Amino acid sequence: QTPAGSRLGTLRSARAAAEAGGYLDEAGVEDSAVLQRAGHRVAVVEGSYENIKITTPEDTFVAEAILKQRSN
Repeated sequence: QTPAGSRLGTLRSARAAAEAGGYLDEAGVEDSAVLQRAGHRVAVVEGSYENIKITTPEDTFVAEAILKQRSN
């Protein structure tokens, strides 16, 4: 799941180093990969299956079902 979290200054300096090294020329480079490449530790935390991304009309039905279940 996204989003990832980091300190803004840390991410900015890691992205600047990655750009200077030509690493950001690659399409779709995730911030976590940029941070790891700069030597920062990246951790995974448990998320929720209810934390969905709504991108299609069908996703709206899933979101509505989740909200309905929560209200019961």
